[in-house]
Amino acid sequence: MKTIAKSTLANTLLILILLANFWLQLQVLSELSNASPYFTAIPPDTDQAFYAEWARNLLNGTWPGNRAFFNSPYYPYYLALIYTIGEDNYTPRIIQMLMGVLTCALVYQIGTTIAGRRTGLIAAVLISLYGPIAFYNQEYTTAPHNMLLVTSAVYFALRLSKNQNPINALALGTAVGFGTLGQPQIAIILPAILIWLWHKRISRVLISYAAVLFPFAIIVGLPTAHNLIAANQLGVVTTSGPYNLYIGNNPDATGTFYVIDPAVRRSFDNSDYLIAVVDYIRQQPASWLFLTANKTASYLLRSDAELGSNVNYHYWGVAYSPTLQRLPLNLELVVIFALVSLPMVRRKPSFSLLFACILSYSLATIVIFVQARFRIVIMPLVLIVMAAAIHEMWIRFSHSKSRKWVLLLLGAVLLAYLPLAIRYRMAIDQNVFIGG
Repeated sequence: MKTIAKSTLANTLLILILLANFWLQLQVLSELSNASPYFTAIPPDTDQAFYAEWARNLLNGTWPGNRAFFNSPYYPYYLALIYTIGEDNYTPRIIQMLMGVLTCALVYQIGTTIAGRRTGLIAAVLISLYGPIAFYNQEYTTAPHNMLLVTSAVYFALRLSKNQNPINALALGTAVGFGTLGQPQIAIILPAILIWLWHKRISRVLISYAAVLFPFAIIVGLPTAHNLIAANQLGVVTTSGPYNLYIGNNPDATGTFYVIDPAVRRSFDNSDYLIAVVDYIRQQPASWLFLTANKTASYLLRSDAELGSNVNYHYWGVAYSPTLQRLPLNLELVVIFALVSLPMVRRKPSFSLLFACILSYSLATIVIFVQARFRIVIMPLVLIVMAAAIHEMWIRFSHSKSRKWVLLLLGAVLLAYLPLAIRYRMAIDQNVFIGG
């Protein structure tokens, strides 16, 4: 009876959290639609503008034609599907907000599976209070789709480790496949997951591998074949891989996106970009190492690592939404808390799956260049780690012998975070993000 009562209470709390999650997103949507000039007037030459244009061209039959996919084809097809019903500023966003609610539910399920219901509930609360996720769910970007797909992949990997049902394997491969279609570096989590499953010593491992790889190969293979057949260009999903690698690895690189000299773009093809990257690393290794360290620091601790005119959380969101300004969680606090408390949770068996996905995806992103909308993809998994640490701290705090260590740990988090919090608050008060 006690187990049933606890389960009923947890389910009731989860429903309330999901409702609160959607309500907070509605608040952000209302505020941005009323105040943000970017809500209806998307600036030209941004990814959002290209996505909308390609979706319209897809419907009138002029895209992609015999051109290769330079950018991800996922989001234009998503918009085109919605535009068949009618084009407006709300439908794509509301669908993505519902995706955000589903991601929240999956975060609860993953947290519950690996560390118990309390961790699951804490994780669901944390993802609801994390402002950047509420913001990106509103934008014309693959981020909310990729968050859902990566979280789904982890969820089905956990299910597959316990039940080798082909449906779990097919769902895992499908989730990673569509995620790769939206953002190619998501593919890197698939080998990480397969290695994790191998170490779990699941039965019928080769059959499960085949069931995972089959849908993944079809989904990723279709745009890759289009690039090769229609445009005679080799590129897995997109042909922009070498170009993006060059943006993040050359003597003029900043660590985030910047516009390459038009003369270079006209004279370089993909092989030239790759040769230039190799030459830079070989000839200036110290410069490249410093650049990589800077990208790593930006990835971990710079919530504004994004172009001001291209889906920036501060310029497009915080500046126009009081709700986003009030939400208590931001990148710096989450990352510092997760890193400081990592020793508390790293020995929990199933957490190795989260760490493998977070680490592999993060490295793949840092190697290219850092953008906040790339990093947001794995933040639901990071928030699960943070939730487990909070739960573990509560357990240890209830024992007098461990109480002082918990207090010292919280003090370390506070000392590390306080300077960043002051800088962040001053930036908001001074409106330094507006117009960037």
